[in-house]
Amino acid sequence: MEQRTHGGLATEATLSEVRDAINDTRSSVALIMHDHGATPVTTGAYTELVASTAAEIKTLETFDTSGEVLVLATGVASNEVDVLYIFPSGSGPIALTIPGGTRLSVRSILANTASGHLFINATG
Repeated sequence: MEQRTHGGLATEATLSEVRDAINDTRSSVALIMHDHGATPVTTGAYTELVASTAAEIKTLETFDTSGEVLVLATGVASNEVDVLYIFPSGSGPIALTIPGGTRLSVRSILANTASGHLFINATG
């Protein structure tokens, strides 16, 4: 990508060009949706989202409507490893490599969730 200047700041590419580059190289691994009303996410035990990812994940996008900060974890039950905070509202693409065949789960940080939804786009 060519380097540009904008208002005295050097930029590598426009946001549109970055999105196009990302879209050209990634493929959907999983579209994950969790209903907090059906299965609340607690501050105690982790709630499983995916038992085993279909392929390696390289990028995540998240959107949560519960109003709580959550943490995404990988690993088998009772041996989860926290890898990413999920904040209320959404995030842009987050580079995070997760091997194929990995269990994904989530836990709340401050308070249990009883309503709202969590959406995750996982791409490889």
